[in-house]
Amino acid sequence: MEEYIVIFVNYDGKELYKTTVKSGEDVTYKGPTPSKPEEVFVGWNKPLTNITDNLIITAVFEKAKDSSLKLAAIAFEKKDKDIDVIDSAVISNEDLHKHKETDIER
Repeated sequence: MEEYIVIFVNYDGKELYKTTVKSGEDVTYKGPTPSKPEEVFVGWNKPLTNITDNLIITAVFEKAKDSSLKLAAIAFEKKDKDIDVIDSAVISNEDLHKHKETDIER
């Protein structure tokens, strides 16, 4: 039965793991978790099933989601000697990632 070489590489092309697999079998990644600054590893650019050729498989990343507070706004109204809060809003990073057409809910 024919065997194929499968090489897993990071976003920068650096080899992470190399193995051989028999024709038609699935490949299992046993290397270190791929990493990229300020991004999160989400998987591979090719399926790891039914290998029928030599492959180079590249790690796929996406921007890390930051749940920290990005903006807080408060509107005040001064009445005589008192100050009343008339409106406030807190917008999270998740809100900022919504489609621009969507209004941010208060």
